[in-house]
Amino acid sequence: MHRITNNLNLKSIVISLIIFIFWFILGSTLSADTIIDTLYSIPELDGSITHSPGLGYFGIGTNSPYGIVGDYYSNILWDYFFNRSFFAFELPIIPEGYLLSLSHIYIYQFTSEGNGIVGNYPIFDMSSGTFEPPCLIEHIDYGYTLDETDFFLAPLHFIGIISNTPEVGWRSVEVTEFVLDDIENERPFTQYRLRLSIDTDNDPFMDALGFTTSDTSMELKPFIIYIIEENSNISNEQLPENHVYYLTNYPNPFNPDTIISYKLPFNINNPVIEIYNIKGQKIKTFSIPNSSLQISNQVVWDGRDNNGKEVASGLYLCGLRVGKQVFTRKMLMVK
Repeated sequence: MHRITNNLNLKSIVISLIIFIFWFILGSTLSADTIIDTLYSIPELDGSITHSPGLGYFGIGTNSPYGIVGDYYSNILWDYFFNRSFFAFELPIIPEGYLLSLSHIYIYQFTSEGNGIVGNYPIFDMSSGTFEPPCLIEHIDYGYTLDETDFFLAPLHFIGIISNTPEVGWRSVEVTEFVLDDIENERPFTQYRLRLSIDTDNDPFMDALGFTTSDTSMELKPFIIYIIEENSNISNEQLPENHVYYLTNYPNPFNPDTIISYKLPFNINNPVIEIYNIKGQKIKTFSIPNSSLQISNQVVWDGRDNNGKEVASGLYLCGLRVGKQVFTRKMLMVK
């Protein structure tokens, strides 16, 4: 399902309807206890803040197609300017009886410039030498407006590095715990800030990364994918002592193979192990023999789908399905 803001143009609405139909068709292939929800960022709350410490200047831009992270020097104003970028997303609607099991943010990096050269990673010249500061992503709460105080706003949580390469393409990071924190604390949005790790550059050149923000074509617009699963009515504490379920894999991350180990109680009919990609598409199924005894066993996934095609690097969900219960584990393939 998709929810979009009311001010998107007609073209965006038509594209959204097409995507909605796609997810509707895809949803028919998924089990009834799994919901895939994709939400795009909010143009009015996306943007960049530019700050000049020497001039005490703040420039705020929203509804722009670009978010800039880095620094530059103005030969006109004779001062340095530093940029940070901001993204806001609506929170998912979680039906009664369901739990948020996974949330992943995707942001597109479209350019990089180091010492004024497009295609280089930002290079900061410091008294101790040169340094390529990583771009950090932080979970913050700047509310319903973007203003100058948000440049220095203390993060709710530090997430990690979102980029340290000039390569053009999507950047992704898991944010499940931070979305759950926003829901628990009844915040209206889940919001994030991108910044370089330092703000000290002694050269007059442009050193920055560029990310898309309010791209109304939606082709490169930031988005979050949520996976919401039905909360089982039976907990492990309610099961008999020897009715123990177990699911793990090793190595993780892996390339190209990983061993998926599982444990089942007795008298289980038609259990299966299923592997889903981040879009919620089931790509691989392993049938498990019915058991009259409690069993521990394993299968090996070679990184190929049911058609024998190698899958791409990325995050995957492994699920042990027993009736309507699904025990899941996240797996990361790296190449």
